[in-house]
Amino acid sequence: MEKQAVTGTRRESGSADISAAYYLGKIAGFWLRWFFLVCVLFIILYPIIYMTGMAFRSYTDFYDVTVVWITKTLTLENADILLNHMGFGSAMLHTLIITVSAAACQLVVTSTVGYGFGRFRFRGNRVLFALVVFTVMVPPQMLNLSNYILMRDFDFFGLIRAITGKGSGISMLDGPLSFVIPALFGQGLRAGLSILIFRQIYASIPKEIEEAALVDGCGSAHTYLRIMVPSASNAFLITGIFSVVWYWTDYYSAAAFLSSFRTMTMDIAGLRTAASVILPIAEQNAYRFIPLEQAACLLMILPLLLVFLLIQRFFTNSIDKTGLVG
Repeated sequence: MEKQAVTGTRRESGSADISAAYYLGKIAGFWLRWFFLVCVLFIILYPIIYMTGMAFRSYTDFYDVTVVWITKTLTLENADILLNHMGFGSAMLHTLIITVSAAACQLVVTSTVGYGFGRFRFRGNRVLFALVVFTVMVPPQMLNLSNYILMRDFDFFGLIRAITGKGSGISMLDGPLSFVIPALFGQGLRAGLSILIFRQIYASIPKEIEEAALVDGCGSAHTYLRIMVPSASNAFLITGIFSVVWYWTDYYSAAAFLSSFRTMTMDIAGLRTAASVILPIAEQNAYRFIPLEQAACLLMILPLLLVFLLIQRFFTNSIDKTGLVG
């Protein structure tokens, strides 16, 4: 009996030690996970925190060594200089025109092409789709030279030369058409990825739905507009958001095709040169340029942040349903 009592006591003490170590490990793991998440969150939010603090910081606060994160004097002077003296408002309007027109055209064209690849079987279907997927891997910088030459002397199958009687086409440079025309022909920014998404969505829709519509007398176009488009609403949301972001933040193509029709990315790239024209010589230094640059960046990303906050729930659900990862 005494041996059994001693054995039971040892087992109870051992289980108590194991339980204590187990709970200590769980507590340590909990705090380590939180520490890791806070570090990652800081890395992600640091640019926005820095940008916001600099955008509202006054010129005099830069000379105050006690000001590190939060400025003592909130000011809208930087935004006022950008919008009223440097023409940043017109650049925002130009960017909006290009983004809305090109993204809308790209959305319509890529959804139609994706529907053709996803629902119709024809000779060369796989080869053509493989070429579309290949365009996803081709950097857009490699196509800008040929697109520039095409937009500089645009002639649709020689019709413009035949109508005007001139030896050259029409220049589509320095305007929204230099982005809209490639989007209309499926050559917009990362259009191959949009076609791939639509193709996968349309291919996953049961054929019975389409067959039922055909039995009811719907043609291919009517079936696409009334049945397929509503069924692919998630793909429209995802590709629409991606297209807007790509066109809104594009610099390389804008710098190649545009000159006087300036966008926000072009103005930000040449901000210091433009600021040197309107600022006094005494203020032409980093203490003035940095707040202006950060204010311009904040004005550029603010519309995208607002759009994302408004449609965050729908965006997350659409990402899950379209199967996009990474």
